[in-house]
Amino acid sequence: MHENSSKEFSAQKIQKKTRKIFLLQSSKNFESHQKPKVFEMLENGLEHKQTVFGMKKIEAVVFSALIVILSWQASAMVGVSPGIYEVDFEPGLKESYLFSYMFDDGVKASVYAEGDLAKYVKLSTDSLVGGGQVIATVELPDYIEEPGNHKIFIGAMQKADEGEGIGMAGNVRGVILVKVPYPGKYASLSEFYVDNANQGEPVNLTLVVNNLGKEGITVNAFVEIFDDSDSSIEIVNIGNAYLDSKEEKTFRKQLQTTNYKAGDYRAKAIVKYDAGELTKEQIFRLGTLYVGISNYTEEFQRDKLNQMDIEVESFWNNPIRDVYGEVQIIGHDIKFLTPSITLNPWKKQQISGFFDASEIKEKNFQANITINYEGEKTSKIVELKFKKETDYVLYALVGGGVFLGILIISLIIAMVILLIRMRKNEKPSPKQQFEKNDRRIK
Repeated sequence: MHENSSKEFSAQKIQKKTRKIFLLQSSKNFESHQKPKVFEMLENGLEHKQTVFGMKKIEAVVFSALIVILSWQASAMVGVSPGIYEVDFEPGLKESYLFSYMFDDGVKASVYAEGDLAKYVKLSTDSLVGGGQVIATVELPDYIEEPGNHKIFIGAMQKADEGEGIGMAGNVRGVILVKVPYPGKYASLSEFYVDNANQGEPVNLTLVVNNLGKEGITVNAFVEIFDDSDSSIEIVNIGNAYLDSKEEKTFRKQLQTTNYKAGDYRAKAIVKYDAGELTKEQIFRLGTLYVGISNYTEEFQRDKLNQMDIEVESFWNNPIRDVYGEVQIIGHDIKFLTPSITLNPWKKQQISGFFDASEIKEKNFQANITINYEGEKTSKIVELKFKKETDYVLYALVGGGVFLGILIISLIIAMVILLIRMRKNEKPSPKQQFEKNDRRIK
């Protein structure tokens, strides 16, 4: 924001300037609202203790506080409804679609159409003020060469006022999805869902098949089940149906697991139709009421109050309440409990407790960890140890000895150099000078 030569600013003008600070990124999905990118960067930066725009964490905190204070009038109401229309292609189709855009009062935005079929669109207006409605009239040609999905974006781009520094540019887009059928017979297995369950409970199987071709097709759907050794154990017939062009069919069935063991399984959907075969795979789990100990603290400090963290894991498809740990240090009268938690299905979570290690003299010791839940127990004997203690006296002695040795060697070298220089600078005696001259004469 640039400075004004005048020192007096009205509150209204300050608000108008401060609301233009941030850039709202283009909405590339179909959500009606997007969080300004700057807020996302601040959140990520603070969460991971990184810098934001070159600022340290504390500076980012102050900056984010200023954002909250100064940008209360920023364009928060930015969106479009509905987010998407789906249209089956028909030669010469002419249809109108209504989009409602939301911006703050007084905010100007330009309206546009974008995409490979945008040339077949006429807009009821090319600009909005404070939001409003736009009617997009689509008049498709008799033939579209490329089959598949074609997206037409109907967007509204906020205009930044001139002379107001850095502008906020909100860009929201609705979509008209034109589905062009494939020639002949063409199917798609668009969705395949398999729910987790507990052992003995039924598992829901769901398949969605689309006929994307111009001709009708006959569909037969199956699901093959594989165990953890990848052996096929069952093939379930989901159903069969005839689908007209552009028709969608959802197949549903329950897999009975009375004879199945708890564990992980692989489900493979197989859809056979006139022109070929389609497959999709999903992993699903059959749970058992069991809480495992997946990790724990192994090293501790001597003669201190230590925290022990225990990671527990659920193998049950329902929440498990009142899960807590009980730890006994073997060979010592030391025992502690952890607070209780509710463990969500198939999740890992940490529980913690504290113990005084002043009575433990051994370097290595053992503990019995017991996890209590739903009237059940899981126990595990684990090996623990104390962290290696640093002998600072020894380091000081060794370090001092090394330093003293280096000092002595340095003094010896300096003395040798000094003696050499003294000999070079020493004047000869008269007798030595006479003998030297006599040698020259001879």
